[in-house]
Amino acid sequence: MNVTIFSDASLCPETRVGGWAGWIKSDRGVLAIDGEFRDLLIDTTIAEAMAAINSICYAISRNQIEPGDTLVLATDNNSVMNVLEGRSKRKFRWKDARRRGWTMKEHRIYINKSNSQLNQIASIYKTKVIDAGIALRWNHVKGHRGNIDKRSAVNHGCDRRAKTAMRNARKRSKKEAASEG
Repeated sequence: MNVTIFSDASLCPETRVGGWAGWIKSDRGVLAIDGEFRDLLIDTTIAEAMAAINSICYAISRNQIEPGDTLVLATDNNSVMNVLEGRSKRKFRWKDARRRGWTMKEHRIYINKSNSQLNQIASIYKTKVIDAGIALRWNHVKGHRGNIDKRSAVNHGCDRRAKTAMRNARKRSKKEAASEG
């Protein structure tokens, strides 16, 4: 059976909190999901890959995806498949550190944390999808185009819900910071 998943993420550059959303459709039904990321993130590609893997894991937990199915994953980020398949690694480059205004130590911490997150996402993908016998096809969807066709409309809905989840995470983060201070 074919199962289609659209996923998207939204990340606040100031607070580094984010939200994600997914839309799952198959002959078994349609689900719309969203949530907040638990970890603080800097990298939007990691956020997009986490949105995809969260949507996939949710679909599996709800029996929307089963072994032998073909999963069609649609995202608006070209690098998501590289992350899922473990082909994406962050490297230390001085120009990146300078552009962000970071020290060498701060940049190395970012690189190490990012690579740890990338490895974790790839490991979950391997366990939940590859080892479970689920075939995957990836489709790129042009993001931020509104409702010009069905695919764009679904992506736009995911984008809207991910932004709402990010805003909720930002409000919660600011409230927690205010109560600690």
